[in-house]
Amino acid sequence: MPSPLRRSTPVRIAAALLLTVTLASCAGGPAADLEREAQAIKDAEKKWNDAVAAKDSVATAGFYAEDGVVVVAFQPQIAGRRAVQTWWGSLLSVPGSSLTFSPTAVEVAKSGDIAYELGTYQTVVATPQGRVTDNGTTFIAWKKVKGEWKVAVNTFSSAEPLFPPPPPQQQR
Repeated sequence: MPSPLRRSTPVRIAAALLLTVTLASCAGGPAADLEREAQAIKDAEKKWNDAVAAKDSVATAGFYAEDGVVVVAFQPQIAGRRAVQTWWGSLLSVPGSSLTFSPTAVEVAKSGDIAYELGTYQTVVATPQGRVTDNGTTFIAWKKVKGEWKVAVNTFSSAEPLFPPPPPQQQR
């Protein structure tokens, strides 16, 4: 009687195939090229900056997922691409204004379908009193939607004081 460990070739091939498929499914598929994905986000952000410079709210909102959210201090969340487009439209319509932003760090999850970015921004607004410049920090959560990186959540925080510092106390 043949040993149970000695199986026929088709059975061994089937067992090897089953083991391979099982291991591949546990691994989550092919590994993402994280550096390439991070560069794709940086490239998307350059195009996003171009859309902002062109004051194109439709193109600017196009970088957001359909359910994308902007979180702005002292305001309710701006949720959904249409609301985001309206918000960007009001921001970009301010005469004499400009906005630029750039990543300082992009971290892509091992799965290759979500990422976060820390960055900086600078906005300049012309006012009757002169130009006002604001510098700050951005946080952007990205997700892959149909193979493209889209903004899931975007928030920012000014590095400038909200209120001017009090005058120095005089010595007596």
